[in-house]
Amino acid sequence: MDESTRNDRQKRWTPVWNPTPDQIQSTNIFKWMQDCGLDDYHSFYRWSVDAREEFWQHAVSRLGIKFDQEPEQFLNVDDAAENARWCVGGQLNIAKSCFHGDDDEIAILAQQPGGELRRTTISQLRTMANRISNSLAARGYQKGDSIAVVLPMTELSVAIYLGIVQAGFVVVSIADSFAPPQIATRLKIAQARAVITYDFQPRAGKMHPLHARVAEAVGQLPEESTSIIVIPAGAATETPKQHPLRDDLDITWDKFLVDDHSFVPAICDADDTINILFSSGTTGDPKAIPWSHLTPIRCAVDGHVHHDIRPGDIVAWPTNLGWMMGPWLIFASLLN
Repeated sequence: MDESTRNDRQKRWTPVWNPTPDQIQSTNIFKWMQDCGLDDYHSFYRWSVDAREEFWQHAVSRLGIKFDQEPEQFLNVDDAAENARWCVGGQLNIAKSCFHGDDDEIAILAQQPGGELRRTTISQLRTMANRISNSLAARGYQKGDSIAVVLPMTELSVAIYLGIVQAGFVVVSIADSFAPPQIATRLKIAQARAVITYDFQPRAGKMHPLHARVAEAVGQLPEESTSIIVIPAGAATETPKQHPLRDDLDITWDKFLVDDHSFVPAICDADDTINILFSSGTTGDPKAIPWSHLTPIRCAVDGHVHHDIRPGDIVAWPTNLGWMMGPWLIFASLLN
């Protein structure tokens, strides 16, 4: 390597910012290292690799994850590492751990285009999630049933997501940008019993039909027995014509939502499914990717050590529940 090439490479890899010692010592990862008596990052990294069970037990404790039944064994690799079983015998509902902090602390900041900034407290988020759990139960859905969401990312969609999870149902995540055939394929794969969606989606001053696309997708299923729960998007300058509901299956949000604010989260096995996400499907049928009650712990640890998320921080990620970063954002922020 000649001198000019070496100098050029050094310039390209020169850090643009170096944290001060005080900034380093204020991070989650530094404090975790101190708690474990580790002197440097390399030692911390080696500990996370060489003592996986101990590391993840520490992680669960640091994040305050609430188990209804503590695991009999935290990690079992008797059937080889690729078939590892975590939290064997453990029971929990990960949604319970998403309501950390005082009731009046802010859980979500949200804003519609051109609208005012809205603040949702932990208490308000829990109350709405509880109402949604009770409303789904009142419709006769059973633990393990799949409930699809075709929604933009709003504070209500977060409450819907957590309400489905804490009731013991399975969220089926579908991007609201998809065309009816793409929605239908995912509904069929996940065997969704119901879909929650908006009637219209406000964008660039216009109201784009969302319920109509979902209804067309449901119409492509072998049996049109999937219910659609339709949320009003709000007033618009020009009110578009509503897509008709099927009297025997579909329901408007105001008729769906019951006024019961208390709910006891379902107790689930640690490896029960909470969410079915999908690959993009650009090379064939989309692949279904299940998340369990333990997957959010990984989301939260990534947020804790790599993003240094601390109580009171604002975490923003332009995303959607149809992509994995939507659920990641919910758990990485609320569990921290």
